[in-house]
Amino acid sequence: MKTKELIYAKYISQLEETYFKGFYFEAAWIQYVLLEDRLVSLLKNSGGNLDAKNKEIRMMGPKLGKLVERCSTSSVLKNELDRDDLINKLDTWKNLRNTLMHSMVDGSQSIKQIENDIQELAETGITLVRNTASAARRIKKINKKTPI
Repeated sequence: MKTKELIYAKYISQLEETYFKGFYFEAAWIQYVLLEDRLVSLLKNSGGNLDAKNKEIRMMGPKLGKLVERCSTSSVLKNELDRDDLINKLDTWKNLRNTLMHSMVDGSQSIKQIENDIQELAETGITLVRNTASAARRIKKINKKTPI
């Protein structure tokens, strides 16, 4: 196995272990890392991971925005990402994560609400990581045959 594959396999395993033990904060953190990585893969295999200023797209929101933009000109990319309504689900996940990050210590949510939301984030994230990884593999495979 290649180094990247070994790292990915390790973190998938760790994600599943932490999630099933109820360590939702850790699971969500690993999910975020894996989702960011798979979004980079989707971008690279559909035209690159650079913005209009030729700088690397670093945050999840702009990555999703660039993929939405590319879907308007690539039916292949659109079909693969629409398969699981992936972009909308990732955007919803990102927004919940951002809300949690900002509300954890500002007093805007109770500890119980934060715990409920982090569990929901982790539950949703398990499926999103799998679906995003699958979409990235499909796009990479298609791109090798016929560049998107």
